[in-house]
Amino acid sequence: MTDKENRQRLKEPSTLAGKALVLTVANAIGTVANLITPFVLVRIFTKEDYGLLGMVFFLITSLHSLVGLNISNSAAFFIPRKEMEPRAVIGTIQGFNLLVGAFLLVGMVLAPGPVLWLFKSEGVESHILIVGLTLLVWNGSRAMSLAPIALGRSAVSAAYIAVTESIKNVFVLVPGLVYGTVESVLWGFLTWSVLRMLLVAGFFRFSVGVRMSDFDFGVLRRMLSYSLPFGVTTIIVYLFTKYHGFLMVHYADEETFAVYRAGTMQLPLVMLVLESAIQILTPEVARLQGEGDKEEIIRVCARAGVRLATLFLPMLAFLLIMAVEFITVCFTEAYLGSVAIFRVNLMELLIVLIILDPIIRAFEELKFLRLKLYSIGLLVLLVAGRPVIESHGAAGAVALTLGVYMINKLITFWWVRRTIGIDWKHMVHLSDLRHILRGCLFGAALALGIRAVVPAWLEGSLGWTNWWTALGTLAVSGLLFVGGFLLALEGGIGLGRLRALTGLKLGRS
Repeated sequence: MTDKENRQRLKEPSTLAGKALVLTVANAIGTVANLITPFVLVRIFTKEDYGLLGMVFFLITSLHSLVGLNISNSAAFFIPRKEMEPRAVIGTIQGFNLLVGAFLLVGMVLAPGPVLWLFKSEGVESHILIVGLTLLVWNGSRAMSLAPIALGRSAVSAAYIAVTESIKNVFVLVPGLVYGTVESVLWGFLTWSVLRMLLVAGFFRFSVGVRMSDFDFGVLRRMLSYSLPFGVTTIIVYLFTKYHGFLMVHYADEETFAVYRAGTMQLPLVMLVLESAIQILTPEVARLQGEGDKEEIIRVCARAGVRLATLFLPMLAFLLIMAVEFITVCFTEAYLGSVAIFRVNLMELLIVLIILDPIIRAFEELKFLRLKLYSIGLLVLLVAGRPVIESHGAAGAVALTLGVYMINKLITFWWVRRTIGIDWKHMVHLSDLRHILRGCLFGAALALGIRAVVPAWLEGSLGWTNWWTALGTLAVSGLLFVGGFLLALEGGIGLGRLRALTGLKLGRS
Protein backbone atom coordinates (compact mmCIF):
# COMPACT_ATOMS: atom_id res chain seq x y z
CA MET A 1 0.00 0.00 0.00
CA THR A 2 1.42 3.42 -0.96
CA ASP A 3 1.77 6.31 1.49
CA LYS A 4 -1.03 8.15 -0.28
CA GLU A 5 -3.38 5.18 -0.02
CA ASN A 6 -2.46 4.70 3.62
CA ARG A 7 -3.27 8.33 4.42
CA GLN A 8 -6.61 8.05 2.67
CA ARG A 9 -7.49 4.83 4.51
CA LEU A 10 -6.68 6.39 7.87
CA LYS A 11 -7.91 9.87 6.87
CA GLU A 12 -4.45 11.17 7.70
CA PRO A 13 -3.95 14.88 6.83
CA SER A 14 -1.33 15.36 4.15
CA THR A 15 -0.02 18.73 5.34
CA LEU A 16 1.58 19.96 8.56
CA ALA A 17 -1.20 22.51 8.98
CA GLY A 18 -3.80 19.76 8.64
CA LYS A 19 -2.05 17.57 11.21
CA ALA A 20 -1.81 20.50 13.62
CA LEU A 21 -5.51 21.29 13.16
CA VAL A 22 -6.57 17.69 13.81
CA LEU A 23 -4.53 17.51 17.02
CA THR A 24 -5.77 20.92 18.17
CA VAL A 25 -9.40 19.88 17.67
CA ALA A 26 -8.78 16.63 19.55
CA ASN A 27 -7.14 18.48 22.45
CA ALA A 28 -10.02 20.95 22.49
CA ILE A 29 -12.54 18.11 22.73
CA GLY A 30 -10.55 16.57 25.58
CA THR A 31 -10.27 19.91 27.38
CA VAL A 32 -13.99 20.66 27.15
CA ALA A 33 -14.86 17.12 28.27
CA ASN A 34 -12.61 17.44 31.31
CA LEU A 35 -14.36 20.64 32.38
CA ILE A 36 -17.39 18.64 33.48
CA THR A 37 -15.67 16.56 36.16
CA PRO A 38 -14.65 19.17 38.76
CA PHE A 39 -17.94 21.06 38.52
CA VAL A 40 -19.89 17.89 39.31
CA LEU A 41 -17.58 16.51 42.00
CA VAL A 42 -17.50 19.80 43.88
CA ARG A 43 -21.27 19.53 44.28
CA ILE A 44 -21.38 15.95 45.56
CA PHE A 45 -18.38 16.06 47.90
CA THR A 46 -17.76 18.02 51.06
CA LYS A 47 -14.92 20.53 51.01
CA GLU A 48 -12.76 18.09 52.94
CA ASP A 49 -13.34 15.24 50.49
CA TYR A 50 -12.94 17.49 47.45
CA GLY A 51 -9.68 18.80 48.88
CA LEU A 52 -8.46 15.27 49.60
CA LEU A 53 -9.28 14.21 46.05
CA GLY A 54 -7.36 17.24 44.79
CA MET A 55 -4.34 16.31 46.92
CA VAL A 56 -4.30 12.73 45.62
CA PHE A 57 -4.53 13.85 42.01
CA PHE A 58 -1.86 16.48 42.62
CA LEU A 59 0.42 13.72 43.91
CA ILE A 60 -0.30 11.48 40.91
CA THR A 61 0.16 14.20 38.28
CA SER A 62 3.27 15.61 39.97
CA LEU A 63 5.11 12.29 40.19
CA HIS A 64 4.01 11.43 36.65
CA SER A 65 5.45 14.71 35.37
CA LEU A 66 8.69 14.48 37.34
CA VAL A 67 9.83 10.94 36.48
CA GLY A 68 9.38 10.87 32.70
CA LEU A 69 12.86 12.31 31.92
CA ASN A 70 11.54 13.32 28.48
CA ILE A 71 12.10 9.76 27.19
CA SER A 72 8.63 9.46 25.64
CA ASN A 73 8.96 12.82 23.87
CA SER A 74 12.28 11.72 22.35
CA ALA A 75 10.22 9.42 20.09
CA ALA A 76 9.68 12.43 17.82
CA PHE A 77 13.48 12.68 17.35
CA PHE A 78 14.45 9.00 17.06
CA ILE A 79 11.60 7.32 15.17
CA PRO A 80 12.10 9.32 11.92
CA ARG A 81 15.86 8.60 11.87
CA LYS A 82 16.85 6.06 9.20
CA GLU A 83 19.33 4.22 11.41
CA MET A 84 16.69 3.59 14.11
CA GLU A 85 14.08 0.84 14.02
CA PRO A 86 10.69 2.28 15.17
CA ARG A 87 9.82 -0.97 16.93
CA ALA A 88 13.03 -0.80 18.98
CA VAL A 89 12.41 2.86 19.87
CA ILE A 90 8.82 2.31 20.97
CA GLY A 91 9.60 -0.98 22.73
CA THR A 92 12.44 0.69 24.64
CA ILE A 93 10.22 3.61 25.63
CA GLN A 94 7.45 1.27 26.78
CA GLY A 95 9.86 -0.92 28.74
CA PHE A 96 11.55 2.05 30.41
CA ASN A 97 8.22 3.63 31.36
CA LEU A 98 6.92 0.39 32.86
CA LEU A 99 10.14 -0.06 34.86
CA VAL A 100 9.82 3.49 36.22
CA GLY A 101 6.14 2.87 37.02
CA ALA A 102 7.00 -0.36 38.84
CA PHE A 103 9.69 1.46 40.81
CA LEU A 104 7.16 4.10 41.85
CA LEU A 105 4.63 1.47 42.89
CA VAL A 106 7.18 -0.35 45.06
CA GLY A 107 8.35 2.96 46.50
CA MET A 108 4.81 4.02 47.34
CA VAL A 109 4.15 0.76 49.20
CA LEU A 110 7.50 0.08 50.90
CA ALA A 111 8.96 3.56 51.42
CA PRO A 112 6.21 6.20 51.41
CA GLY A 113 8.07 8.36 53.96
CA PRO A 114 9.09 11.25 51.64
CA VAL A 115 5.58 11.50 50.20
CA LEU A 116 3.94 11.43 53.63
CA TRP A 117 6.37 14.09 54.87
CA LEU A 118 5.26 16.40 52.07
CA PHE A 119 1.56 15.49 52.19
CA LYS A 120 0.39 15.83 55.78
CA SER A 121 -3.08 14.47 55.04
CA GLU A 122 -3.95 11.10 56.59
CA GLY A 123 -6.33 10.59 53.69
CA VAL A 124 -3.43 10.65 51.23
CA GLU A 125 -1.64 8.03 53.31
CA SER A 126 -4.65 5.72 53.14
CA HIS A 127 -4.65 5.88 49.33
CA ILE A 128 -0.94 5.26 48.74
CA LEU A 129 -1.52 1.87 47.07
CA ILE A 130 -3.97 3.18 44.50
CA VAL A 131 -1.61 6.10 43.78
CA GLY A 132 1.19 3.63 43.02
CA LEU A 133 -1.02 1.46 40.82
CA THR A 134 -2.26 4.49 38.89
CA LEU A 135 1.30 5.71 38.28
CA LEU A 136 2.30 2.28 36.97
CA VAL A 137 -0.63 2.21 34.56
CA TRP A 138 -0.25 5.85 33.49
CA ASN A 139 3.39 5.27 32.64
CA GLY A 140 2.32 2.37 30.45
CA SER A 141 0.51 4.72 28.09
CA ARG A 142 3.07 7.56 27.95
CA ALA A 143 4.39 6.56 24.52
CA MET A 144 1.10 7.62 22.86
CA SER A 145 2.03 11.27 23.44
CA LEU A 146 4.23 11.57 20.34
CA ALA A 147 5.03 8.13 18.91
CA PRO A 148 1.98 7.88 16.56
CA ILE A 149 2.71 11.40 15.26
CA ALA A 150 6.34 10.45 14.59
CA LEU A 151 5.05 7.39 12.73
CA GLY A 152 2.91 9.63 10.50
CA ARG A 153 -0.29 8.64 12.29
CA SER A 154 -1.42 11.95 13.77
CA ALA A 155 -5.06 11.02 13.07
CA VAL A 156 -4.63 8.01 15.37
CA SER A 157 -3.18 10.23 18.08
CA ALA A 158 -6.03 12.71 17.68
CA ALA A 159 -8.67 9.98 17.89
CA TYR A 160 -6.97 8.52 20.96
CA ILE A 161 -6.98 11.88 22.74
CA ALA A 162 -10.56 12.79 21.87
CA VAL A 163 -12.09 9.40 22.67
CA THR A 164 -10.20 8.50 25.84
CA GLU A 165 -10.54 11.96 27.37
CA SER A 166 -14.24 12.10 26.56
CA ILE A 167 -15.09 8.75 28.17
CA LYS A 168 -13.01 9.49 31.28
CA ASN A 169 -15.95 11.36 32.76
CA VAL A 170 -17.99 8.15 32.79
CA PHE A 171 -15.40 6.25 34.81
CA VAL A 172 -14.83 9.13 37.24
CA LEU A 173 -18.29 10.61 37.70
CA VAL A 174 -20.48 7.48 37.80
CA PRO A 175 -18.66 5.96 40.83
CA GLY A 176 -18.71 9.36 42.53
CA LEU A 177 -22.45 9.80 41.94
CA VAL A 178 -23.30 6.22 42.94
CA TYR A 179 -21.02 5.74 45.97
CA GLY A 180 -20.15 9.34 46.87
CA THR A 181 -16.63 8.52 48.12
CA VAL A 182 -13.13 9.64 47.17
CA GLU A 183 -12.01 6.02 46.95
CA SER A 184 -14.70 5.14 44.40
CA VAL A 185 -13.60 8.01 42.14
CA LEU A 186 -9.95 6.94 42.38
CA TRP A 187 -10.79 3.33 41.51
CA GLY A 188 -12.89 4.55 38.60
CA PHE A 189 -9.98 6.64 37.39
CA LEU A 190 -7.64 3.65 37.72
CA THR A 191 -10.05 1.48 35.70
CA TRP A 192 -10.09 4.08 32.92
CA SER A 193 -6.28 4.25 33.03
CA VAL A 194 -5.99 0.44 32.71
CA LEU A 195 -8.30 0.38 29.68
CA ARG A 196 -6.31 3.22 28.11
CA MET A 197 -3.03 1.37 28.69
CA LEU A 198 -4.45 -1.79 27.07
CA LEU A 199 -5.59 0.30 24.10
CA VAL A 200 -2.07 1.72 23.73
CA ALA A 201 -0.46 -1.71 24.02
CA GLY A 202 -2.87 -3.11 21.44
CA PHE A 203 -2.15 -0.32 18.98
CA PHE A 204 1.63 -0.73 19.19
CA ARG A 205 1.41 -4.53 19.09
CA PHE A 206 -0.96 -4.96 16.15
CA SER A 207 -0.26 -1.80 14.15
CA VAL A 208 3.50 -1.47 14.61
CA GLY A 209 4.42 -4.99 15.74
CA VAL A 210 6.06 -3.95 19.00
CA ARG A 211 6.97 -6.72 21.47
CA MET A 212 8.54 -6.54 24.92
CA SER A 213 11.62 -8.21 23.40
CA ASP A 214 12.18 -5.03 21.36
CA PHE A 215 13.52 -3.32 24.48
CA ASP A 216 17.17 -2.43 23.79
CA PHE A 217 19.64 -1.10 26.39
CA GLY A 218 21.80 0.41 23.64
CA VAL A 219 18.84 2.37 22.31
CA LEU A 220 17.94 3.40 25.87
CA ARG A 221 21.45 4.77 26.51
CA ARG A 222 21.28 6.79 23.32
CA MET A 223 17.82 8.12 24.14
CA LEU A 224 18.84 9.05 27.68
CA SER A 225 21.89 10.96 26.45
CA TYR A 226 19.58 12.98 24.21
CA SER A 227 16.63 13.44 26.56
CA LEU A 228 18.23 13.93 29.99
CA PRO A 229 19.11 17.64 29.52
CA PHE A 230 15.51 18.31 28.48
CA GLY A 231 14.24 16.06 31.28
CA VAL A 232 16.18 17.92 33.97
CA THR A 233 14.90 21.24 32.63
CA THR A 234 11.34 19.87 32.66
CA ILE A 235 11.72 18.85 36.32
CA ILE A 236 13.04 22.27 37.36
CA VAL A 237 10.34 24.12 35.43
CA TYR A 238 7.58 21.91 36.84
CA LEU A 239 8.77 22.34 40.43
CA PHE A 240 8.95 26.09 39.85
CA THR A 241 5.52 26.53 38.28
CA LYS A 242 3.76 24.18 40.73
CA TYR A 243 5.64 25.34 43.82
CA HIS A 244 2.60 27.00 45.40
CA GLY A 245 0.81 23.65 45.10
CA PHE A 246 3.61 21.87 46.98
CA LEU A 247 3.44 24.55 49.68
CA MET A 248 -0.29 24.04 50.02
CA VAL A 249 -0.18 20.24 50.35
CA HIS A 250 2.49 20.60 53.03
CA TYR A 251 0.99 23.38 55.13
CA ALA A 252 -2.76 23.30 54.40
CA ASP A 253 -5.53 20.92 55.42
CA GLU A 254 -7.96 19.36 52.96
CA GLU A 255 -10.59 22.12 53.19
CA THR A 256 -8.04 24.86 52.60
CA PHE A 257 -6.59 22.92 49.68
CA ALA A 258 -10.08 22.63 48.17
CA VAL A 259 -10.40 26.42 48.19
CA TYR A 260 -6.91 26.78 46.72
CA ARG A 261 -7.72 24.25 44.00
CA ALA A 262 -10.81 26.21 42.96
CA GLY A 263 -8.82 29.44 42.85
CA THR A 264 -6.11 27.98 40.62
CA MET A 265 -8.43 26.22 38.17
CA GLN A 266 -7.19 25.97 34.58
CA LEU A 267 -9.20 28.32 32.38
CA PRO A 268 -10.78 26.54 29.41
CA LEU A 269 -8.61 26.35 26.27
CA VAL A 270 -6.07 28.96 27.49
CA MET A 271 -3.10 26.60 27.65
CA LEU A 272 -4.29 24.82 24.51
CA VAL A 273 -4.25 28.07 22.51
CA LEU A 274 -0.90 29.10 24.00
CA GLU A 275 0.79 25.75 23.37
CA SER A 276 -0.59 25.58 19.83
CA ALA A 277 0.82 29.05 19.10
CA ILE A 278 4.26 28.08 20.43
CA GLN A 279 4.24 24.79 18.48
CA ILE A 280 3.54 26.72 15.29
CA LEU A 281 6.09 29.45 16.03
CA THR A 282 8.98 27.16 17.02
CA PRO A 283 9.78 25.70 13.57
CA GLU A 284 9.11 29.06 11.90
CA VAL A 285 11.54 30.89 14.19
CA ALA A 286 14.11 28.11 13.68
CA ARG A 287 13.79 28.56 9.91
CA LEU A 288 14.19 32.34 10.16
CA GLN A 289 17.20 31.90 12.46
CA GLY A 290 18.80 29.67 9.85
CA GLU A 291 18.25 32.40 7.27
CA GLY A 292 19.64 35.06 9.63
CA ASP A 293 16.42 37.11 9.48
CA LYS A 294 16.27 38.51 13.03
CA GLU A 295 13.92 41.32 12.06
CA GLU A 296 11.29 38.83 10.93
CA ILE A 297 11.75 36.79 14.12
CA ILE A 298 10.96 39.90 16.16
CA ARG A 299 7.94 40.70 14.01
CA VAL A 300 6.34 37.23 14.06
CA CYS A 301 6.81 36.79 17.84
CA ALA A 302 5.44 40.26 18.57
CA ARG A 303 2.45 39.66 16.32
CA ALA A 304 1.82 36.31 17.98
CA GLY A 305 1.75 38.07 21.35
CA VAL A 306 -0.75 40.61 20.02
CA ARG A 307 -2.98 37.88 18.59
CA LEU A 308 -2.97 36.02 21.90
CA ALA A 309 -3.72 39.31 23.67
CA THR A 310 -6.91 39.58 21.62
CA LEU A 311 -8.21 36.60 23.61
CA PHE A 312 -6.29 36.79 26.89
CA LEU A 313 -6.66 40.48 27.78
CA PRO A 314 -10.48 40.57 27.44
CA MET A 315 -10.66 37.33 29.42
CA LEU A 316 -8.46 38.84 32.13
CA ALA A 317 -10.46 42.08 32.34
CA PHE A 318 -13.84 40.32 32.45
CA LEU A 319 -12.89 37.69 35.01
CA LEU A 320 -11.21 40.20 37.33
CA ILE A 321 -14.52 42.05 37.48
CA MET A 322 -16.78 38.99 37.61
CA ALA A 323 -14.62 36.74 39.79
CA VAL A 324 -17.25 36.38 42.53
CA GLU A 325 -19.97 35.38 40.10
CA PHE A 326 -17.64 33.07 38.15
CA ILE A 327 -16.53 31.17 41.27
CA THR A 328 -20.13 30.97 42.51
CA VAL A 329 -21.36 29.49 39.23
CA CYS A 330 -18.47 27.03 38.90
CA PHE A 331 -17.95 26.00 42.53
CA THR A 332 -20.96 27.36 44.53
CA GLU A 333 -20.91 30.00 47.27
CA ALA A 334 -19.03 27.65 49.60
CA TYR A 335 -15.85 28.42 47.62
CA LEU A 336 -15.99 32.22 47.62
CA GLY A 337 -12.83 32.15 49.73
CA SER A 338 -10.96 31.29 46.52
CA VAL A 339 -11.86 34.59 44.80
CA ALA A 340 -8.66 36.37 45.91
CA ILE A 341 -6.53 33.39 44.83
CA PHE A 342 -8.34 33.29 41.49
CA ARG A 343 -7.72 36.99 40.81
CA VAL A 344 -4.02 36.66 41.61
CA ASN A 345 -3.70 33.56 39.45
CA LEU A 346 -5.26 35.41 36.50
CA MET A 347 -2.14 37.58 36.29
CA GLU A 348 -0.40 34.69 34.55
CA LEU A 349 -2.37 35.67 31.44
CA LEU A 350 -0.23 38.82 31.22
CA ILE A 351 3.08 37.01 31.68
CA VAL A 352 2.52 34.36 29.00
CA LEU A 353 1.92 37.06 26.38
CA ILE A 354 5.69 37.63 26.27
CA ILE A 355 6.54 35.00 23.63
CA LEU A 356 10.20 34.03 24.04
CA ASP A 357 10.40 30.20 24.08
CA PRO A 358 10.67 29.74 20.27
CA ILE A 359 13.59 32.20 20.20
CA ILE A 360 15.39 30.49 23.08
CA ARG A 361 15.12 27.12 21.33
CA ALA A 362 16.39 28.53 18.03
CA PHE A 363 19.59 30.20 19.27
CA GLU A 364 22.43 28.00 20.53
CA GLU A 365 23.78 30.66 22.91
CA LEU A 366 20.43 30.77 24.76
CA LYS A 367 19.79 27.03 25.17
CA PHE A 368 20.80 26.86 28.88
CA LEU A 369 19.31 30.23 29.85
CA ARG A 370 15.91 28.80 30.79
CA LEU A 371 17.43 26.09 33.00
CA LYS A 372 19.66 28.57 34.83
CA LEU A 373 16.91 31.10 35.47
CA TYR A 374 14.35 28.56 36.63
CA SER A 375 16.92 26.93 38.91
CA ILE A 376 17.71 30.27 40.55
CA GLY A 377 13.99 31.09 40.72
CA LEU A 378 13.27 27.76 42.40
CA LEU A 379 15.93 28.50 45.04
CA VAL A 380 14.26 31.87 45.70
CA LEU A 381 10.89 30.15 46.12
CA LEU A 382 12.36 27.54 48.47
CA VAL A 383 13.72 30.31 50.71
CA ALA A 384 10.73 32.65 50.58
CA GLY A 385 7.86 30.15 50.33
CA ARG A 386 7.29 29.31 53.99
CA PRO A 387 7.23 32.86 55.40
CA VAL A 388 5.00 34.03 52.54
CA ILE A 389 2.40 31.28 52.93
CA GLU A 390 2.38 31.69 56.72
CA SER A 391 1.74 35.43 56.44
CA HIS A 392 -0.38 35.70 53.28
CA GLY A 393 -1.83 32.24 52.72
CA ALA A 394 -2.53 30.63 49.36
CA ALA A 395 -2.96 33.94 47.50
CA GLY A 396 0.48 35.00 48.72
CA ALA A 397 2.03 31.69 47.59
CA VAL A 398 0.56 32.09 44.10
CA ALA A 399 1.63 35.75 43.95
CA LEU A 400 5.17 34.82 44.99
CA THR A 401 5.45 32.20 42.24
CA LEU A 402 4.05 34.51 39.58
CA GLY A 403 6.27 37.37 40.77
CA VAL A 404 9.44 35.30 40.37
CA TYR A 405 8.09 34.00 37.06
CA MET A 406 7.68 37.59 35.82
CA ILE A 407 11.21 38.49 36.89
CA ASN A 408 12.49 35.44 35.00
CA LYS A 409 10.60 36.55 31.90
CA LEU A 410 12.04 40.06 32.09
CA ILE A 411 15.61 38.77 32.50
CA THR A 412 15.04 36.37 29.62
CA PHE A 413 13.73 39.24 27.50
CA TRP A 414 16.89 41.25 28.29
CA TRP A 415 19.11 38.40 27.03
CA VAL A 416 16.93 37.84 23.97
CA ARG A 417 16.99 41.58 23.22
CA ARG A 418 20.79 41.52 23.19
CA THR A 419 20.88 38.39 21.03
CA ILE A 420 18.52 39.47 18.24
CA GLY A 421 18.73 43.24 18.55
CA ILE A 422 15.31 44.29 19.83
CA ASP A 423 15.02 48.10 19.98
CA TRP A 424 12.38 50.74 20.67
CA LYS A 425 11.62 50.93 16.95
CA HIS A 426 10.10 47.45 17.20
CA MET A 427 7.29 48.80 19.41
CA VAL A 428 5.47 49.45 16.13
CA HIS A 429 4.66 45.71 16.02
CA LEU A 430 2.65 46.14 19.24
CA SER A 431 0.69 49.18 18.08
CA ASP A 432 -2.56 47.22 17.78
CA LEU A 433 -2.55 46.66 21.54
CA ARG A 434 -4.10 50.09 21.92
CA HIS A 435 -7.25 48.88 20.13
CA ILE A 436 -7.44 45.80 22.35
CA LEU A 437 -6.98 47.84 25.53
CA ARG A 438 -9.66 50.29 24.40
CA GLY A 439 -12.03 47.40 23.78
CA CYS A 440 -11.26 45.94 27.22
CA LEU A 441 -11.93 49.25 28.97
CA PHE A 442 -15.23 49.78 27.19
CA GLY A 443 -16.35 46.21 27.77
CA ALA A 444 -15.29 46.41 31.43
CA ALA A 445 -17.33 49.58 31.95
CA LEU A 446 -20.45 47.85 30.62
CA ALA A 447 -19.81 44.76 32.75
CA LEU A 448 -19.37 46.87 35.87
CA GLY A 449 -22.63 48.66 35.15
CA ILE A 450 -24.50 45.36 34.76
CA ARG A 451 -22.90 44.00 37.93
CA ALA A 452 -24.15 47.02 39.86
CA VAL A 453 -27.77 46.75 38.67
CA VAL A 454 -28.75 43.26 37.53
CA PRO A 455 -28.20 41.19 40.73
CA ALA A 456 -30.51 43.36 42.84
CA TRP A 457 -33.17 43.25 40.13
CA LEU A 458 -32.93 39.47 39.67
CA GLU A 459 -33.15 38.83 43.41
CA GLY A 460 -35.73 41.51 44.24
CA SER A 461 -38.06 41.45 41.24
CA LEU A 462 -37.74 37.84 40.12
CA GLY A 463 -36.83 36.19 43.42
CA TRP A 464 -33.87 34.30 41.97
CA THR A 465 -31.56 32.42 44.31
CA ASN A 466 -27.90 33.42 44.67
CA TRP A 467 -26.60 30.81 42.21
CA TRP A 468 -29.11 31.70 39.50
CA THR A 469 -28.50 35.39 40.12
CA ALA A 470 -24.77 34.86 39.68
CA LEU A 471 -25.37 32.88 36.48
CA GLY A 472 -27.73 35.50 35.07
CA THR A 473 -25.38 38.34 35.93
CA LEU A 474 -22.43 36.50 34.42
CA ALA A 475 -24.33 35.75 31.21
CA VAL A 476 -25.71 39.28 30.68
CA SER A 477 -22.46 41.03 31.59
CA GLY A 478 -20.53 38.60 29.37
CA LEU A 479 -22.69 39.36 26.35
CA LEU A 480 -22.43 43.11 26.89
CA PHE A 481 -18.68 42.87 27.53
CA VAL A 482 -18.14 41.06 24.22
CA GLY A 483 -20.39 43.51 22.39
CA GLY A 484 -18.68 46.51 23.95
CA PHE A 485 -15.25 45.06 23.27
CA LEU A 486 -15.99 44.48 19.59
CA LEU A 487 -17.63 47.89 19.20
CA ALA A 488 -14.68 49.75 20.73
CA LEU A 489 -12.14 47.54 18.99
CA GLU A 490 -13.60 48.33 15.58
CA GLY A 491 -14.55 51.93 16.23
CA GLY A 492 -17.95 50.98 14.91
CA ILE A 493 -20.00 47.85 14.25
CA GLY A 494 -18.02 45.22 12.37
CA LEU A 495 -15.30 42.59 12.64
CA GLY A 496 -12.64 43.97 10.35
CA ARG A 497 -10.08 44.87 13.00
CA LEU A 498 -10.70 41.68 14.97
CA ARG A 499 -10.05 39.74 11.75
CA ALA A 500 -6.83 41.70 11.18
CA LEU A 501 -5.64 41.17 14.76
CA THR A 502 -6.31 37.47 14.93
CA GLY A 503 -5.67 36.49 11.34
CA LEU A 504 -9.00 34.64 11.30
CA LYS A 505 -11.67 34.89 8.61
CA LEU A 506 -14.55 36.37 10.58
CA GLY A 507 -17.29 37.78 8.41
CA ARG A 508 -16.65 40.85 6.31
CA SER A 509 -15.08 44.14 7.33
